[in-house]
Amino acid sequence: MKTITKIIFLLLLVVLIQCKSNNSKNPALSVADSASIDTIGRVTYLLPSPDKMLHDIFTNKVTLNPDLVNPESNSNKYIDEKAQAMNLGVYIADFAYLNLNENKANALEYFKIIRSLTQKINIYGLIEKSFFDRINNNLMNNDSLSNIMQEMYYNISEILENSDRQNVYALISAGTIIETLYLSVMSVTKYSDYQSIAQEIFRQKQIFNSFYSFASSFKDDNDIRAILQQLIKLKAILDASVVNESEISVKKDKGRHFSIHGKEKIIISEKIFLDFKENVKITRQNVIKLSNN
Repeated sequence: MKTITKIIFLLLLVVLIQCKSNNSKNPALSVADSASIDTIGRVTYLLPSPDKMLHDIFTNKVTLNPDLVNPESNSNKYIDEKAQAMNLGVYIADFAYLNLNENKANALEYFKIIRSLTQKINIYGLIEKSFFDRINNNLMNNDSLSNIMQEMYYNISEILENSDRQNVYALISAGTIIETLYLSVMSVTKYSDYQSIAQEIFRQKQIFNSFYSFASSFKDDNDIRAILQQLIKLKAILDASVVNESEISVKKDKGRHFSIHGKEKIIISEKIFLDFKENVKITRQNVIKLSNN
């Protein structure tokens, strides 16, 4: 069993033990998209599912703005592996966001960008014609599309783990989380009208912290160390949020995912949210402007 697999297993084990303890003070969380247990009992870190995160955040109807996504024209500007990997994550999140909209005119073009970037960072065999056809045929079926995308996330993880390139996977994950947070905070145009969405955004902190712990395993990698430095401020704001919660429970779905459920209310002020929003915007801008230095 690989070292990183052991690390994630221990992290998940700690979470499960804490949730079973009486009157736990940890916030409710969902790890369905952070760790998966396969048929032989290994726990593997999974790319956070942006479609799942966005569905959780947008519990109330919001007006989606396709202009927020990273422009298609930028995709050919990323020429080094760091930029290509991180913006692969960005475009994966953009694809999920565009598919929340009834008008999916640009969605397929963004999936083509995803396919192109996977090839540029040498993830071959992931998106064959048959897989591309499945996406094309299910663009109007969000449930099926979500399942197909989750399959792709798992395959990316498996391919990179088997080739000892988990550091690349960490960069992809960083791009996905940053873009998902960006698309979410930018939807809160007026805090007083969207407080529930702001709370849902802050509920993603366990997914964020799970990623941060995973990426920290590769802090000797200069690229990953640099992005972790950029995320410190976001982590501090999320960790400082006050949570009132009760009755945390652990459930397993029909697949191989565990979810930790609980009733909670995250208390955040408009000032804290706006500070978080501004830092997300700055971090995201740094990601999409990455170039080969």
